Order: sequence, then C-alpha cells, then structure tokens
Amino acid sequence: MGLFKKWRKNADEKLGRHSLVVLRSNGESKAVAAVAKVTPAHYVSSRRYARILKKLGKEAAAKYLRKKLPTDKRTKSGELGEVLALSFVEERTDWGHTVKKLRWKDHRNMPMLGEDVLAIRLDGQEVSILKGEAKSREVMSADVLGPVAHVLDLLDPVL
Repeated sequence: MGLFKKWRKNADEKLGRHSLVVLRSNGESKAVAAVAKVTPAHYVSSRRYARILKKLGKEAAAKYLRKKLPTDKRTKSGELGEVLALSFVEERTDWGHTVKKLRWKDHRNMPMLGEDVLAIRLDGQEVSILKGEAKSREVMSADVLGPVAHVLDLLDPVL
C-alpha cells in the first residue's frame, strides 16, 4: 500500500510494555491522495461496493458511500485517526487480520465506542489480539494522552 512510506514523520515512544507512535503528515498532496484512496474500504467492503456498482451504477454507489462518511468536524477527525491507525497496523506490522469497524456504524455522525484499532494474529493454535487507541489532534497534549496512559497502566497486570 505504501501509505506512510514518504510522508510519515514519527516519534515512537515506550509506555511501559506498550508503544506510542505519533504520526504527522508533512502536508504533501500525495499524502492526502493516498489517504483518500484507502478511506472508502474502511466504510464499505470492496465486494459490497462492487455489487452496488453493478446493480445500481456509479452515481448510486457514490451516493451510498457519501452517506456513510461523517459530516461533522469532530467525527471526521476521530475517524480519520482510526483510518490512519488501522492502515498503519496493516502496512507496518505483522498483524494479518484487521477489523474495519467503521463499516458497522449506526449513524454517520455518531462516533463508535470501543477500541479504535482491532487486529487478530493467528499463529498455529495461538490467537493474539491487538487493541489500539487513535488520537487525532493538531497538537498532542498530556490531556489527550493521559487517559490512554492510565488505561495502559491498568491493563499491564492483565497482559
């Protein structure tokens, strides 16, 4: 996919046994085009979209997808963070099966609760689950990261 190859600037940090990856775009139009290319698959599976295209045509398929996308700024920002985080997991890690949960939203402007990133790795008889949190902010502050670190501290004894 190569979504992050040319425009990802990151700061990787450790939070206990966990990793914090901060991604920043350099604002290039190639980055925007790459994100636009992967975003629809997070809302509609390619098989479903192909069926709609075949049955109803290009305009109806485009209308269907537009109705899935959020219109309010906060939800757009949050879901963009989820799309980027899940794309990062798919592109840069060995977690083979990701869950594109935005496909099952109740309403386009209602944020989904729960984990922002879910992935599953099957290794023989062993199943591992990756749970992640995505934050989308222009400026990342301690107020934003504090609750995430607190949750990780609570999970550490369990993991």
